[in-house]
Amino acid sequence: VLREKLGQYHELDPSQFILGNGSNEIIELLGHVFLDPDDEVLVGEHAFVVYKLVALLMGARVVETAMPNLTHDLNTMREEVSERTKLIFLPSPNNPTGTANTAREIDTFVHSLPEHVIFCLDEAYAEYQEVPFDPRPHIREGRKVLAMRTFSKIHGLAGLRIGYGYGSPEMIGLLQQARQPFNANSVAQATAIAALE
Repeated sequence: VLREKLGQYHELDPSQFILGNGSNEIIELLGHVFLDPDDEVLVGEHAFVVYKLVALLMGARVVETAMPNLTHDLNTMREEVSERTKLIFLPSPNNPTGTANTAREIDTFVHSLPEHVIFCLDEAYAEYQEVPFDPRPHIREGRKVLAMRTFSKIHGLAGLRIGYGYGSPEMIGLLQQARQPFNANSVAQATAIAALE
C-alpha cells in the first residue's frame, strides 16, 4: 500500500519504488546490485560517509572530489568520471554540511553523464529546500537516475527506519531482487502512509 501512496505522491507508477530499512538500506542495495571490484564510486569529500563505506564493502574504488565552501563542485565531479565510474552519489542538501546545489546545476550535470553511469540523488533533506531538483523528468527519459528519500528527517520517524528509492521500473526491479523479503516492517509502513496523508 505504501508504494501505491508513494506513486500518487510522486506521480509515478508503484513499480518505480523500493522500500528500505531507512534510505541507508537503499544505498547498500545499490552497492550489492551494481558494484564490482573494478568499478569506481564518485563522492564528495564531505558527503554522507555511508556512500564510501558501501563502496569499500563491495571492493570498489572510491573517488573523492574536493568540495570548495563545503559544497559539491559538479564540474570537478564531471571531470573525474571515467570508464570505470559506476555510481555517483549526490546528496542535495548535503549531509553533514547542509549545502545544496541548484536544480539547474544538477540538471546540467545529469545531462552530461555517459550512459554507463548511475546517478544516485540522495533527497533525505529535499523537503527543506524551496526549489529542490526534480529527478522525475530524467527518470521518464530513461536516464540511469535513482533518487532516495527517508521518513527520518521531515517526518521525524528516524526510529522506525523507513525510507525508499525511486527510478525506472527496470532499475527498481533489480534492487527488489537483492533486498531481504521483510526489510520494511508493517508498523513503519503504516506510519509512513499516515505521514504522507
